[in-house]
Amino acid sequence: MRWIKKTSDRFFNLRVKEKEDLESRLVRYYADFLIISALLLLCGIGGGDPLCNNEGGIVMSKVLLRSEDWVYLYSEIASVMQERFALDPIWEDQEDENGIIHSVRTSESEDTFCELCDDVEEIMSKVFEKVDA
Repeated sequence: MRWIKKTSDRFFNLRVKEKEDLESRLVRYYADFLIISALLLLCGIGGGDPLCNNEGGIVMSKVLLRSEDWVYLYSEIASVMQERFALDPIWEDQEDENGIIHSVRTSESEDTFCELCDDVEEIMSKVFEKVDA
């Protein structure tokens, strides 16, 4: 989670008003994420009865996701996190061999994106199970 250290160093150098705005956005995003996760768990998406086992105890079954949905979900969540909270530019324009300009991630933002993907996958594995379909 090196990106946390980099982000916290940048955060330390911001003015008070900028810090308050960033903290507010982080809290709202985190709250949204928790609400969505709770709704997915309570709805029992993925089949079966997620709330009961044979002994009468409460058990939460994992939501089954196809591999392509798994990749889509973790990459989209990581991308949104990075775009909302990046303090440095994420994208730069590069010209290909045909003269067409494409927006690509900077090398630092690519590293951060990969770290975010790992973090999101770790969280997802607690709620979802990846299956090949």
